[in-house]
Amino acid sequence: MRHLILGSGPAGIAAAKAARKMEKDAEVVIVTEEFAAPYLRPNLPDVISGEKDPSALPDPQGKDLAAAGIEVKSGKRARRVDAGRNRILFSDGSEETYNFLCVATGGKPILPLGLTGSFGAFLSLNSLSDALRIKA
Repeated sequence: MRHLILGSGPAGIAAAKAARKMEKDAEVVIVTEEFAAPYLRPNLPDVISGEKDPSALPDPQGKDLAAAGIEVKSGKRARRVDAGRNRILFSDGSEETYNFLCVATGGKPILPLGLTGSFGAFLSLNSLSDALRIKA
């Protein structure tokens, strides 16, 4: 069996670990658009202020995933779920198949329509790359 988890936040990591615990021989794969190792988002403001270095953000729950037999594929953004064929199509043209799919991608900030024309005047903080862009 192949468990595919979209998202490397706390919910995605917990789902991957639960799948591994239930099926010792299953293939368990986390796919994330993030390039960084799993990290704790509540600490992002501390990166912007300079109180914490980005290297201090790793989520302890994401430690040793490879040792647990959980593969992490970074930098891949899901574009489409093809549930009829049990596959995910990614923006880079690649695809991944699954027997079990867990979507744990979290939320995304949305600026109100009246503010979208003010490009650069409003910044959202949702990822490490957002924090680094704001800090720069």
